[in-house]
Amino acid sequence: MVRYLVVVCSRCGGYRVVSGVQKTFRCFSCGNVSSLKQELVVAYASSAEEARHVIAHLKISRAAKRETSKP
Repeated sequence: MVRYLVVVCSRCGGYRVVSGVQKTFRCFSCGNVSSLKQELVVAYASSAEEARHVIAHLKISRAAKRETSKP
């Protein structure tokens, strides 16, 4: 079974689902090409769908933090 990773792009902070067999990936937000060894892995998932749900939750959490930090 292929394992999926949720990584954060070191250049723009965007989230991306990456297959565990990949060595590099391109960020969809900024186009940066990175090695998985260089990026922050924030979650592991057993399916791509599960990984997408994790990203949705992370984006909601990030937006909520931004809203609470506004003056």
